[in-house]
Amino acid sequence: MEQKLNITFKNSYLVKPSASTFQGHMPLSLFDQTGYLIHIPTVHFYKPPPPQFTQDGSLINKLKSSLAMALVHFYPLAGRIVLMEVGRMELNCNSAGAQLLEAVCQETLDQIGDFSPSPMFHNLVPSLNYNDMENLPLLAIQVTKFK
Repeated sequence: MEQKLNITFKNSYLVKPSASTFQGHMPLSLFDQTGYLIHIPTVHFYKPPPPQFTQDGSLINKLKSSLAMALVHFYPLAGRIVLMEVGRMELNCNSAGAQLLEAVCQETLDQIGDFSPSPMFHNLVPSLNYNDMENLPLLAIQVTKFK
């Protein structure tokens, strides 16, 4: 298998909570103030859903709707980190939204092999711009459909 998967990005969505949520700032702990501001990448593989869930883009629409409902209960994930004047970071619960990326891969899951950690999986994780903290989503999800 080659070292990089052939992935094409179809759409990017900013999914906001489906109902109103708490609006305001939440302090971060001292532990959250130290170290680097990074996302923790995880990759999960699932078998394809039944055909009725994949016709006419209905799968991605169901995922968007489900994520919007989940963000009502987990509203901090729809917020943004802000830097305060005193150099501390806070969580701005502003319902700005989580990022959902839709992609397709030209390879099959069988071509990947044993799913051992590999550099080939790097483009299965959303690439984020850490230079634009004001618009950096706390939650970024990529859904990649394999051939």
